[in-house]
Amino acid sequence: MYCWRLDSMIKYILNKPHFLFVVLTLIILTCGFIKPNETFIFNIHDTYFVIKYSDLAIILSLFYGLLSIIYFALIKSSFSLVRWMTILHVVISIIGLILICVLFQLIRDIKSGDFESLITDMNFNNKIIWSIWISFFNIIGVQILFIINAITAIVKGRS
Repeated sequence: MYCWRLDSMIKYILNKPHFLFVVLTLIILTCGFIKPNETFIFNIHDTYFVIKYSDLAIILSLFYGLLSIIYFALIKSSFSLVRWMTILHVVISIIGLILICVLFQLIRDIKSGDFESLITDMNFNNKIIWSIWISFFNIIGVQILFIINAITAIVKGRS
């Protein structure tokens, strides 16, 4: 029973990856415009970056929408994509983004007080931030894999 579900999920990913990215794009836009004036703040060393959720949602939705359009064009034009590259790209792109959103919710506010709890919270936040960066670079890596997959499909020609 589970093999059937996994097999049907893989077939769906291979046949309609563009639909999954369209759904993800709509979810991103919805989440971004629920509280459009709230900001997303992150820092790299001594530089703080402040981005409104609505702006971040637009940027992410443009990116994932572009992926959707490219997949749609390649599949409708009968270009044969490499199976494992397509599956890996779709799964890591979607689950990686969800994982980053969940990990950002786990970051603790560091409050002054007990020194031991302060150090514990800082260590916890550092581990979460490392996990976010690893997820981010995995997503970037599979985008490179997607480009290779698309170029390979175009070079091989139509199936």
